[in-house]
Amino acid sequence: MAENAELRFLIAGTARSGTTLVQRLVCELPGVWVPPETHFWSHAEVLASEFDWPVQGDDRLRVVERALQLSAGGELPVTSAAVMQQVAARNRRTGLWTLFESIVGAMSPPDRTVLGEKTPNHLFWWEQLAEAVPLLRFVVVVRDPRDVLRSHRSVPWGERDAHALAERWLLHQRAAFDARRILGGDRVLLLRYEDVTSDPAGAQTQLAGLLGVPDAPAPLDESLLARHPLFPEREEWKSRALEAVSTEPRQRGELGEDDAAVIESVCGGSMAAMRYSVPAAPATGLPPEGESLDRVQAFRRWCAGVAAADDVPIY
Repeated sequence: MAENAELRFLIAGTARSGTTLVQRLVCELPGVWVPPETHFWSHAEVLASEFDWPVQGDDRLRVVERALQLSAGGELPVTSAAVMQQVAARNRRTGLWTLFESIVGAMSPPDRTVLGEKTPNHLFWWEQLAEAVPLLRFVVVVRDPRDVLRSHRSVPWGERDAHALAERWLLHQRAAFDARRILGGDRVLLLRYEDVTSDPAGAQTQLAGLLGVPDAPAPLDESLLARHPLFPEREEWKSRALEAVSTEPRQRGELGEDDAAVIESVCGGSMAAMRYSVPAAPATGLPPEGESLDRVQAFRRWCAGVAAADDVPIY
C-alpha cells in the first residue's frame, strides 16, 4: 500500500486499444504504478448524490464502502480498511478526488510514489479533472479503429456492432484532440498503439518525460505482480500485455466490406489525422438503424451527460 503517494496521471482511450500494454510499460519505470481499473468516475454522480460533500466522520467509511461496491463491480483487490488508512494519511477534505486517490494508493506497492489509473472511459472526464487537479497528466492510447473492432469481437464483453464501435472511437478521439489542444503536450501524451508495439522503449521514454521520472525501465518481478496484479485474473484476455512486445499483428479475422465502410466513413477524418490509411474516397456506410442506432444514441447521451456534470464535488 503506497502511503501518501500522488495520483499524477490517467491512462485512457477506446477499450481494446492497448491501454493495458501501456499500463505495463509505465509500471516498469522507477517509482510508478497503475493498479487495476476502478471505473470510479463512471459512478461519481451516484456517489455525489448519495452523500453530503466533503464527507466527514462516520460517512467516510460509508462512502468508501459504497465506492468499492460500485467500482469494478465490487471486485477490486482492496479492503475498505486499507482505503480508510489512505484517506487518513492524506489528512485533507474528503472529496471525490481524495477518495479516488486513496483507492488507487491502497492497491499500489508501498515503494511507488507516482501513481496512475487506467479506465478507458475516464477520458471523458478530462475537463473536470484537469481543472480540479492542475498537475494531472493524461496518456491517451489510440489504435486503428478497424483493428479495435476486430479485437472487440475476440472478447466476451466486446462491442460487435460497427456503428456503435465507430461512434465510441470517434468520440474518444475528439476528447483526446480537445484535451491535447487545450492542455498542451506537457499534460497530454497521445500514443499510437502501433508505434508502442514497434518501439516500446521509445514509448517508455515519452512516458518518463511526461511524468518526470528516470527513463530506466526494469522488467516487472513475478512476485510483485502476484501481490499487486495489474488486472483481475478473470480478465485473462489482458494477459498478453505481460508478454514480450511483438510487432506481429494478432490474427483476428477480416472485417466485412460493410463494417469497414462504416468505420472509414464515420472515423475517416480522425483516422487520417492519426496517420491511419483511409481510402481516398471511402464508401459511405449504411446508416445505423434499430439496435445499432439505439447503441449509438445511448453512448452519445452518456458522453453528453458527463460533459454536463459540472457540479460534481471533486474536492
